[in-house]
Amino acid sequence: MGAVLYGRDAEQARIAALLDDARDHGRSGALLLRGEAGIGKTALLEWAAGRCGHDRVLRVTGYEAERVLAFGALHQLLWPVRDRLDALPGARADALRAALGLADGGHGDRFGVGLGLLTLLADLAEDGPVLCLLDDVQWLDAASADALLFAVRRLAAEGVVVLAAARDEGLLGSGLPEMPLGRLETCDAVRVLEGRGLPADAVQRVLEEAAGNPLALLEFGAAGPTAPGTLPVPERVLASFGAQIARLPDRTPGRPRRGRCRSPSACSPPSAPRSRGCRIAPASCC
Repeated sequence: MGAVLYGRDAEQARIAALLDDARDHGRSGALLLRGEAGIGKTALLEWAAGRCGHDRVLRVTGYEAERVLAFGALHQLLWPVRDRLDALPGARADALRAALGLADGGHGDRFGVGLGLLTLLADLAEDGPVLCLLDDVQWLDAASADALLFAVRRLAAEGVVVLAAARDEGLLGSGLPEMPLGRLETCDAVRVLEGRGLPADAVQRVLEEAAGNPLALLEFGAAGPTAPGTLPVPERVLASFGAQIARLPDRTPGRPRRGRCRSPSACSPPSAPRSRGCRIAPASCC
């Protein structure tokens, strides 16, 4: 099932209900998780994937550098099941093949691509429930986003669940049901830090600086208390990742080139308000 998630019981229950409906009743559903960097969107997607067991899981992660590549995200999502295109009606199969670069024809038939995607997902679900995980959708290319939204809005009784995750500014007006992710309550934040061997004053300092952002808690807790930060929490978390990457050898697999990151704008996300909380003694939490 993966790592334990603290303070996300309500969110996990809502996702679990969608997954159970798909498995037990063949109903489709969609949910857009929205929140700031480090708030736990990806962790919830991974939890959902682990809960699915042997169900088919299709994934795509948006990259800002690929936003100009028409159907780049759709290619990432569907490439593992490209062999199933042969089962689709001719025109829909042709449109998807062209979108995935498997045939000539360009990218002109946007309607055909969306319809082909809908048909393909329904066909895959004939074998059992299908879970589509769409992470960082604020960076999907427009053609892929349009095709995905076209298909998702028309899902009904196929047994397909689509979980998407976006920053606060991503995929606005999509029409999908949304679930905003807030910062953790203090007691849950303390649980995240348990077992890290931090003294009580260090725990209090990390709690104050992380302000309930789960990834900030992990990063600041691992690094120990530092001088008071002047950047918003999401920026400091991303800066921490940048520092870790900079320490890697140049030949480390997957290491970005120096001076680059996955998304230029990810280095400076918008600030977010601090969560409600108070100075506490860890023993007072339950």
